[in-house]
Amino acid sequence: LIKYLNLKNLNSSKEKMEKIIKEEDDIIIYDILRRILANLKEKIKLIISSNECPSELKAPLNTAIYASSRLKIKDLKKFSDIIKDMYGSKYISKVDKNEEKLFQNIYEYL
Repeated sequence: LIKYLNLKNLNSSKEKMEKIIKEEDDIIIYDILRRILANLKEKIKLIISSNECPSELKAPLNTAIYASSRLKIKDLKKFSDIIKDMYGSKYISKVDKNEEKLFQNIYEYL
């Protein structure tokens, strides 16, 4: 970045800064998802035993599902597929369209 600024190459400097910002955003997203998934792991028995998403888990579960279709994380996609089998494709579709409650902080990054 400094090299580009010293050369007064503004386009390259801007591109480099945008790349750094994107990488920082990715770190934030992965950190949020790590915490969400840790929470869901603790509640797995409740998730498995319910015919529909428990209301207290809607935001974290929906956020994980929403992220699974936007990030290239194979295990997160598998998780979403399992939830789809449990709660139905209509539920997943509503989450993907942001029609269900999810954490807005991660929505803004994705």
